[in-house]
Amino acid sequence: MTGLRPEDPATVGDFRLLGRLGAGGFGTVYLGLTAGGRRVAVKTVHRHIADHDGFRARFRREVEALRRAGGFFTASLVDADPAAPLPWLATEYVAGPDLGTVVARGGPLAPDAVWRLGAGLCEALATLHGAGLVHRDLKPSNVLLAEDGPRVIDFGIASLADATRLTVTHEAAGTPGYAAPEQLRGMRDVGPAADVFALTCLLVYAAGGRSPFRGGTLVEYIAHVLHEPPDLPDGLDASFAALAEAGLALDPAARPALSDLAALCAERIGRAGPPRPFAGLLAPAVRDLLAGAESQAATAVASVAVASVAVASAGQKGNGAAVRPRPWEWTAPERAGTEWVPLRGPALAYTGDGTGVVCVAAGGRLYGLDAVAGTVRWSLPTGWRSLAAGPVAAGDVFVVADADGRISGHRAADGACRWSRQEKGEGSGVPLGARLFVTDTPRHWVALRHTLRDPAPETPDHSVPTWEHLYLLDPATGEPVMTPRLSNDPGTALWGTTVWAAHHRLFVQGYRCLEAVGLATDTGTWWRERAEASASLGERVFTWRPHWGLACRDGVTGTVLWRSRRPRGANGAVSVDPDRDVVAVVTTKGTWAFAARTGRLLWSAPAYGDRDTLSHTYTGAVDGVLWAVAGGVAFARDTARGELLWRAEAGRSVGTPQFAPERHGGLLFLYDGLRLRAVRPADGHEVWSAESVHEPAACDTQPHWTYGDLLYLRGPGGVRACHVPGLSPDGS
Repeated sequence: MTGLRPEDPATVGDFRLLGRLGAGGFGTVYLGLTAGGRRVAVKTVHRHIADHDGFRARFRREVEALRRAGGFFTASLVDADPAAPLPWLATEYVAGPDLGTVVARGGPLAPDAVWRLGAGLCEALATLHGAGLVHRDLKPSNVLLAEDGPRVIDFGIASLADATRLTVTHEAAGTPGYAAPEQLRGMRDVGPAADVFALTCLLVYAAGGRSPFRGGTLVEYIAHVLHEPPDLPDGLDASFAALAEAGLALDPAARPALSDLAALCAERIGRAGPPRPFAGLLAPAVRDLLAGAESQAATAVASVAVASVAVASAGQKGNGAAVRPRPWEWTAPERAGTEWVPLRGPALAYTGDGTGVVCVAAGGRLYGLDAVAGTVRWSLPTGWRSLAAGPVAAGDVFVVADADGRISGHRAADGACRWSRQEKGEGSGVPLGARLFVTDTPRHWVALRHTLRDPAPETPDHSVPTWEHLYLLDPATGEPVMTPRLSNDPGTALWGTTVWAAHHRLFVQGYRCLEAVGLATDTGTWWRERAEASASLGERVFTWRPHWGLACRDGVTGTVLWRSRRPRGANGAVSVDPDRDVVAVVTTKGTWAFAARTGRLLWSAPAYGDRDTLSHTYTGAVDGVLWAVAGGVAFARDTARGELLWRAEAGRSVGTPQFAPERHGGLLFLYDGLRLRAVRPADGHEVWSAESVHEPAACDTQPHWTYGDLLYLRGPGGVRACHVPGLSPDGS
């Protein structure tokens, strides 16, 4: 989910909109909230589509299809208005990713999961066919995976079996890769057998990671379907291969009945023994996606609840109008006049009742501020001579650490210490500092890094051993979830590093080296690789070296899956676009984009400037936009085609870009040492800027630093809450 944009409506029908779930050529899908607090998916139609002749009749047919669908494995209709200026419908919200995202990030599903998926989809299609409906557009993006099983969505071209004359040409084609031969031929008698064909294609995709039919274009796909046998992935078991051959028959009458497929799935599920929860059959990376979707939706709902807690004074007199958060400023009591007070934070966490708390550290104390009003909810002394890192927010806990190896977790609601521990270093080294990182996982694990220098005399080359210690802790208990990592290898030094967790492994990108460390539940091997930059997508990890190019590795074992000698450059950064399965490398020599699964070069583009010595390159991708910042240059390109969308230069080098589309309304935040600017990645338009001494540092401030339409900035001894257009849940 991404934040609402300024052009998005605040409400649709009786539903309040919280964020965007997706967008396409026909419309936009939002996460909505009913007055009673129920989450729904609200689908609206683009105005130019709604005004097209005959569209409203087809939209009414989709609504009718949903009303008749029902069943456990379909997303049920809540409400709709085909006659509205912008037609819309609202369905049950499913907290889970679509099958295409699951396979792109986590790879093919395990056999038991495929059979359970098939059983659920057979049940959903049986319900549709029993109501006289044919879906006709079953594909990975129209199948959502929840913890208790799949859900079929999007009945945009569903047809009543007794009313197929309403079909138009572009509807009959379906989606390349999953459309049945009779749809491709434009036949009018498209019946339930077409759904069997699409279901078979979908199950092959889930089991093997690709469609059984080739074709980069619709013409190539049609030629393969109509004139060549299906190309099944390697490794499918005999019974599944037989099912695929039968379900992909050219003649609709030769395909098995849906009931036969359901019986086969049930028989294979029975062989697996006692039934297990559907989520338990999925890979760890996929379970993280499921938990993340639920956590993200719950956070969005909580932010609305918090914004509605405060009531205007006028409302207290009778009208009950809720007040949205407003800008505020707080100054630490320790500051006297214009004296500078060292301050750490801010960090934002949500309490058990959904209210937000901003935590800052100043003058030996921790302060918890109300996220809406800026008032002090609690304060407490740390008892430490100096705070080395934090606070960072992990769930409903603030975590802080000092230079001596002490670390503690404090409850966001009242600041109470939930746990405290003393980390032991190597020998009696001299502490040089500590850093805290919060992993982007549903558990929000906290990584603590300590640096210790050996007190021994310096060597002739004026160097002494420096030890790096890394621990990964559960923020709820403070207990470690990995064996502490210890290294004095300069190649893995953590200065300026990035740390992330994926599929039960911790990845540490240090100075020209990447390490993969197993967590407590991991059975993979430890591995390391020389790398200047790295990123991960599902269970694949991409590493780049200036003179060796890009490599794709298995994240568990480190095995090379594919390698490219391109690109070259003095320095660079790697980013991935999970929605389009693209990996991109931005260097001083240019930008290169590859298909993440195969390594095929998609496009390349020239360098972003004439400077060959630019350093500190940062890049990311979201919603089909690849953005990059290097030195004083920022630019963005279209992920799919490489088209330059915009380019801008700052008066001085741009610092670490702050970007978190899930929490920042899809805005890119740039800091040049003087001002913090918020720009739209799609067109580079600056929507907001302010003077700032933010001193962005990923270990201290990411990713919890916005709340509703407020963004929190650190100042000289205090915190400012600034209004930023585009961050508000209602889109203002």
